[in-house]
Amino acid sequence: MVKTLVGTVSGACVVPTDDLYINPDTTLCHGHYDIADATAAGVIIINASNIVLDCNGSTINGNGSGYGIYNQGFDNVTIKNCNVMNYLYGIYVNDSTNSKVESNIIVNNGYWGIYLKYSHNTSVTGNTLNSNRQGMRLEDSSNNTISKNSVDTYDDQGINIYHNSPYNRVLNNTISGGASYSGNIGISLDWADHTIVMGNNVTNNRGRGISISGNSQHVVVDHNNVNNNSGYAGCGITITSSNNIVTNNTIIFNDLGVCLFNYRRSNIISNNIIENNNEVGIDLFAMDDTLIFNNSIKNNGGYGIKIFEYSKNNNISNNIVCQNSISDFLVDVNATENYGDNNTCYSPDGWNDNGTTGCTFICELPPKPPVAVVPTLTPVGLIALVGLLSAIAAVTITSRKRR
Repeated sequence: MVKTLVGTVSGACVVPTDDLYINPDTTLCHGHYDIADATAAGVIIINASNIVLDCNGSTINGNGSGYGIYNQGFDNVTIKNCNVMNYLYGIYVNDSTNSKVESNIIVNNGYWGIYLKYSHNTSVTGNTLNSNRQGMRLEDSSNNTISKNSVDTYDDQGINIYHNSPYNRVLNNTISGGASYSGNIGISLDWADHTIVMGNNVTNNRGRGISISGNSQHVVVDHNNVNNNSGYAGCGITITSSNNIVTNNTIIFNDLGVCLFNYRRSNIISNNIIENNNEVGIDLFAMDDTLIFNNSIKNNGGYGIKIFEYSKNNNISNNIVCQNSISDFLVDVNATENYGDNNTCYSPDGWNDNGTTGCTFICELPPKPPVAVVPTLTPVGLIALVGLLSAIAAVTITSRKRR
C-alpha cells in the first residue's frame, strides 16, 4: 500500500504544498493541485544535488505569479513528468550542471516555460510547452542540449539562447508560433556562438523562423524545415552577424526565404531549397563576403536573389535561380564587386557570371499548356468523308427494305 504524506518528503508518494523542499528522490501523488507561490521562491523547491523529482503526471496550477519548480544551485537534478501551469516561470534552473528537464508539460506561464541561467551540460528533452510568453530561455548557459521538445503558441520566442551562451545544441524540436502574435521568433540565437541548430521544424511565426543575431558566430543551421513564417519581418532565416553556416535546409512558403543584413560578413548559404516564398528567396542588404552556392531558388513571388545597399565581394555560384515572378536576380547599382560562376537563371537583371553576360546557364522554361486544335479537312479528305457518309446511308436504306 502506498503511503501519502502531505507537505513532507520520504520514500512514499507526496502531496505537494507551497514551499515543498525536495531533498531525496521524490515522487508526487498523481492529481491536480491548485497552489499559489506565496512565500519562498518556488512551489516545489529543489534542495539537494543528485536527486530525481518525478511528478508522476501531477499538475500544479498557480495564480499567475512566482515559480512552479525552482532549482537554485543544485547539480545532477532530474525534473520529469510534471504538469506546470499559470506561474511566471514554469521550471526555473539557476547555477546547475549535469541536470535533466524531461517529459514535462508546461502551459500558460507569464514569462518563460523553462528558464536555464548559469547552467551547463543540462538536457532539456521531450517537453511540451504551450501558450507561454516565451517557450524556453537559456541565459549565460553553455553545452546544453535542447531536443525533441514541442513548443507552440508563444508571444515572443519559442527557444531563446541569449547572452554569452556558447556551444549549445538545438535538435529535432517542433516549434510553431501559432500565427497569432506579431513579430515572434521560432528559434532566437543572440550571443550564442558555436550553437548547432539541426533537424527542427520551425513554422507559423508572425516574424522570423530562425534568427542569428547579437554577434553570434560559428553557428550551424543544418537540415531544418522552415516554413510559413510571415508577417512582421517574416523571414524564414535571418542573419545579422558574421561567420555562420546555413546549409541543407528546406525554406519554403515564408514571406522571405533567407535575409542577411546589418553590415556583417563571411556567412555561408549552401545546399538549401529556397522556394515558393512570397517575396524574395535570398535578400542581401549591406552584407560582404557571403558565399552563396548550390542552392535551389525557385518560384519565389518577387526576386530569387536580391543584392542591395553596398553589399560587396559576395560569391554567388552554382545556384539554380529560376521561375521567380519578377526577376531571378536584382542587383542594386551600389552593390559592386560581387562575382560568381555556373549559375542558372533566365532573367539576370544586373547579374553577370564571370566572363559572361547573365548566368552561365539558362533555365528551362516551364512547358506551355497545349493549344486546342480545331480539325480541318482538305478537299480530298472532304470528298472521302462525303463518300463514306453516302455508303453508310445506302447500307441503312437497303437494310430497311429487306424487312
